Amino acid sequence: PTADQALNPFPNKVEQNIRVRRVCKTVRDANYSYLYERAFGEPISCKNPDFATSYKRIAVALAAWQASSEVNSFSSKRDKALKRDNTFPLDGFTEQENRGRDLFYNITSDLNPTGKQANCVLCHNNFDPASTGTEEQQLYTDHHYHNIGTPFNREIPTVAKGEKTGLTAHVTSVGAGHFRTPTLRNVAKGASKSFTKAYTHNGWFKSLKSLVHFYNTRDALPKCETLGQPNATEKEALQNACWPAPEFPDTAAPGIIGNLGLSDAEEDALVAY
Repeated sequence: PTADQALNPFPNKVEQNIRVRRVCKTVRDANYSYLYERAFGEPISCKNPDFATSYKRIAVALAAWQASSEVNSFSSKRDKALKRDNTFPLDGFTEQENRGRDLFYNITSDLNPTGKQANCVLCHNNFDPASTGTEEQQLYTDHHYHNIGTPFNREIPTVAKGEKTGLTAHVTSVGAGHFRTPTLRNVAKGASKSFTKAYTHNGWFKSLKSLVHFYNTRDALPKCETLGQPNATEKEALQNACWPAPEFPDTAAPGIIGNLGLSDAEEDALVAY
């Protein structure tokens, strides 16, 4: 259940890294704490042992919001354009956004005349790798687990290299470093235009541009280790035009990602889409 899942990110030390009781106190001291009492019929209590129940109720509230139309409204610019006309190029999209769409879905078109393939659709597809992007409720994930070769993030305190292995911690027949494909909906949405988001399971990437550049050049650029930059941060890697070795080496097959031959403008088009 979604509420059960909502219990995990707060105390997980590679996600929020906040003690359960501190989560309770944060809600208790917030200006919206009255909503807790409205929802559950009594003020929030963070005393021992009440805080454990309060924490579980917070998870239930999160699950209710995640199931609401505010989250699952399918009302993005892409959704609105498809409702008007599902032929391409999409009306209301810029030329750059439509070009990114063709690259995303590996489609040869006037905007992608050489048939460049970014291969995004192979994983971000809602169970259909042959998708062309016309589905009304496209979730942009195959719900599967993959290892894309994400570098180790030394900026996460107390987490040792190789400690967080992903799916293999639960299913031993799967290689280390496999993490579930995230949805791309709201992937660039933040609190403000200057808000910095972190991408991939450990937050190593700090922009969609750098992540797309990684997909494009992971196997084409030198490894940072050969340039004297072990366990490089994103900033260090971009400054040295290199990529760190993957934290878990069993990465996605060459040819799917890693050396796509996309230009800088084509990377920008994917980000725009």
